[in-house]
Amino acid sequence: MKAILPLMMLLGAAACSRESQSPAAASRPAAHAATPSADDSVAAVAQSPGKPGITLRFVLDGKPVVGAATRLRLELAGEPGPVSVQLQGEGLVLEPRAMALTIPDDGTPASQSVSATPQSTGLAEILVKIQSSADGGTEVAYAIPLLVEAAAAR
Repeated sequence: MKAILPLMMLLGAAACSRESQSPAAASRPAAHAATPSADDSVAAVAQSPGKPGITLRFVLDGKPVVGAATRLRLELAGEPGPVSVQLQGEGLVLEPRAMALTIPDDGTPASQSVSATPQSTGLAEILVKIQSSADGGTEVAYAIPLLVEAAAAR
């Protein structure tokens, strides 16, 4: 009996020192946390007041260079359902400029690649407007800054 009591106290202390998983984290599939986009994406800067129902992250493939197309991957997460997306950018050729996406019910983000071709050096900004029918049609705006370099001399 004397050996069991210290063992039980040790097990109890070990169980108390563990961090419990929140119910939201426990309900998420483990594969979702291991998606590569979670590691290399960056949060876009919200331009709308309040807490948006849809979040935007992006991945830029390479440095933007004048006259060269750069691939930009947009990842939208939040309230499941259809969303419409519009892109604007002064001094940028964006393709496509508008798209319709659906955020899945399983919590994974909706993803869309776009091409951005800068026309001049310096700081450029892509304004992304997202409208969702899930939250009453509210429009949310995000900014994606780009630092555009000059094309290499040949």
